Amino acid sequence: MAAFFVLEKGKMKTIVYIDGFNFYYGLLKASSYKWIDYYSLFLNEVFPVVDSGFRPTELTVKLFTAPTKANFHPKGEASAHAQSAFLRALKYANPENSFEIILGNHLPSPSSVYPYCPSSPKRPHSFEKIRVWKLEEKLTDVQLSLCIYRDVVKGNCDQVVLCSNDSDMSPVLSCLREDYPSLPIGVVFPIQENGDGRRVSKELSERCTWSVTSVLEQWLINAQLPDRVKTGKKPIDKPEIWK
Repeated sequence: MAAFFVLEKGKMKTIVYIDGFNFYYGLLKASSYKWIDYYSLFLNEVFPVVDSGFRPTELTVKLFTAPTKANFHPKGEASAHAQSAFLRALKYANPENSFEIILGNHLPSPSSVYPYCPSSPKRPHSFEKIRVWKLEEKLTDVQLSLCIYRDVVKGNCDQVVLCSNDSDMSPVLSCLREDYPSLPIGVVFPIQENGDGRRVSKELSERCTWSVTSVLEQWLINAQLPDRVKTGKKPIDKPEIWK
């Protein structure tokens, strides 16, 4: 039997769950906006365009990501140092207990694949496979799904907002729909406003209460961290490779 979620009038404690990998490749990879304050993005840019009934009275943002593997990045150690500085800056830039980072990991493994041939996407041009290194992000999806469900079960939030376009996240939304049918569920799709060829996940859009189908470039511009983030000790500067 489903457990009904009772929302107190005027109360909307909201947790935003960001799929960092999906957000990065959907919005940031080829941009100059990597030094982004996710908390500011949602508080000051996203929620003002959402129906007033779903705007948070209290907001927490949880970012799910994995440390960069320097050996598999063109910029090597500089990329790992840049990401490390960024994650530390996010913690100092936001109100205490309002922002949390949950780390998975990247696992490299040897794999065999067919050579790419643009003229035959359904049939390999050659049946001789080549050996490559395959870099996979591990734990993020599982941790994200479990964290969402546990926060709801424990009464940590009155509304769930998922920021992802990954249909692998649909099972947890289905479970919430079944077990907590009155729980507001929002989905913010990390897709550029011009579409860039990406489509909104039907599996996610069918399971949410409300959605924002793209993220405007101006929102990313407005939500940048200051170039120097104060810490009380040594400040954290925006990495040179991100300028």
